[in-house]
Amino acid sequence: MSDNIRSLRDAYKNAFEGLTQFNAKGRQAKIAIAELACELARKANLDAPTPELWVRAAETVELPCRRCVSTGQYITGTLNGVPTGPGGPCFRCNGRGVQVAADGWRNLTYDTKYAGPYV
Repeated sequence: MSDNIRSLRDAYKNAFEGLTQFNAKGRQAKIAIAELACELARKANLDAPTPELWVRAAETVELPCRRCVSTGQYITGTLNGVPTGPGGPCFRCNGRGVQVAADGWRNLTYDTKYAGPYV
């Protein structure tokens, strides 16, 4: 296996693992990556996505934040299904309402290294 293919495979694997850290439904992440890769291929006038496009799609695909339910605001509680509380910007997605692979890795690092063993 050439070094270029190996590096692309490792980059895709790294980005996909970052996505699945915050999205327990790996299937949703795979579908979103495939849709974005196909869209990038269409824009580049290609018949099928190249390995580089798969990596770019895995790194840049945006999935809804489960912590704030895509509102971008930290939810401290719910009352009859309606978010309540003082809130503030969501710390999981930085107030954007969506997360990318880098957010998943940042959150995993925080959860396992800084927040303590009971998070």
